[in-house]
Amino acid sequence: MLPMQSMNLHNEFLLAILGKCQSLGSVVASKDSHMPAHSIASQRLLKRAKMKRKTGIPKTSYQHRFVPYDPLKHVPQVASKSPEEECGLVFASREMTLPDLSIIHGRMLVAVWENGMDDVQDNAIRLVSLAMENLLKNILTVVLSRRNSYKTRENRFRYAMGCPLPSVFLRNSTLSHDYSMESEETSVTSQGQVIPSIKPSAEVAEIDAITQISSHNKQQCKYPVSLFDVYKGLQVYKSAIPSHTVYTMAMENIISKMWHPSNEDLEQETLYHRERQIRDQKKYDNSCFTNLNQKDKLYNTT
Repeated sequence: MLPMQSMNLHNEFLLAILGKCQSLGSVVASKDSHMPAHSIASQRLLKRAKMKRKTGIPKTSYQHRFVPYDPLKHVPQVASKSPEEECGLVFASREMTLPDLSIIHGRMLVAVWENGMDDVQDNAIRLVSLAMENLLKNILTVVLSRRNSYKTRENRFRYAMGCPLPSVFLRNSTLSHDYSMESEETSVTSQGQVIPSIKPSAEVAEIDAITQISSHNKQQCKYPVSLFDVYKGLQVYKSAIPSHTVYTMAMENIISKMWHPSNEDLEQETLYHRERQIRDQKKYDNSCFTNLNQKDKLYNTT
């Protein structure tokens, strides 16, 4: 931007900048010590810049413009909360409960927003809750029916899971009759009247129950239901989960969770249950304390 006659001003300006930067970054050494070559060159550049500097330009100093500041003042302080003030996330899997309507509503809202819709009706939430309960009932029926003996009503509905199995080597097992395995059908007369079926008397029902108990085998102690039972049950009865996508995801989750917890996981679970007990105990103590204060106030007013 400058003409050829004023090119020396541009070079002098660059020399002044380099000399100033070198003077600020260099360490001031004593006169007796041997100075390195780069410090000597910087002093020469500084002298040349001072000689060629105009007298009208004020001298600027950057020595006292830096003010040290403590960066820890803006760091957020982590304050430990008391167990009653702690409001962490609550998971249905940890609480061993089914998700309620509010949790289902939140999950459905996320799915609705992802598909470009606005809101979810209450009837849809209740329908999903009933479908979830029905699906869980089918899975439990499949798993328990492979482990235990059961009865069937009209050869369709399974009930009485865990009932003792009758022994085929005893004659009484063939003589017993269970009236609960058939529906109480009604009969229609020629005159068009509906007559209900005759139920057995209490004495007959008691005799049949005694006969069934005496002809059954002894029950054996069984281990608790594990993921292996769920995995094998869903492999045999794939119709328990009609959706293929949900079925594959459920099988993947079952396979991925077939592991033994480490010591760290067990310690975390122990700490969680201990903190929860402390929190519940404090809530109980506070409720008792408030009840005593209310009783004292009522007694003083009376």
